[in-house]
Amino acid sequence: TLIELKGDIMEFVTIDFETANNDRASICSAGLAVIKEGKVLETKYWLIRPNNLWFHPFNVSIHGITENDVKDKPRFSEVWGEIQSYLDGNIVLAHNASFDMGCIRTVLSEYEIDYPNLDYACTRNIAKKAFPGLISYSLDSVTDYLRFEFIHHNAEQDAIACAAIALSAGKKFDSESIPELTEKLITTMGKLYPGGYNPARLNSHTISGG
Repeated sequence: TLIELKGDIMEFVTIDFETANNDRASICSAGLAVIKEGKVLETKYWLIRPNNLWFHPFNVSIHGITENDVKDKPRFSEVWGEIQSYLDGNIVLAHNASFDMGCIRTVLSEYEIDYPNLDYACTRNIAKKAFPGLISYSLDSVTDYLRFEFIHHNAEQDAIACAAIALSAGKKFDSESIPELTEKLITTMGKLYPGGYNPARLNSHTISGG
């Protein structure tokens, strides 16, 4: 549990999206976790109606969400204000952030909404540097290694698992913030800004210690 990791003073927000099909704008659920002083302060979960209500059977087999679950739910443009209120002013983390930030960029473009100013990091990149030698760096593989249990592909639970990875790496490398941790791990944080983005990069340098 995250309680075992208390003592960190890290503050950040983690986010996760599930999609109805291979279009990254087809967000059908979103989850986030707010981390303060190394503990989960709050979590949120939304079911969201994509503009295109086509659910690919493969996606449904992963997350279990169907058209019937979201047909009466708000569209992303209706919940974005609430989601953004949690992201503004915070470092944002996602596992395989290129997917989740790609979802944000694609769906905001679909609704002709400007990108926010947002600094983010990828816990997949963090895990590759912090916990070398794992066979896989999927969310469930890393959390298995950390012995952290959660319900995979539930967006809220995935966000909490993402936080567990960041806190575990922060504890291992004695880091008080995500920028400090990414600097120690020689990974690069990403940024969203109106009109564009910079991706979070793994970087090929090896690290010592930890």
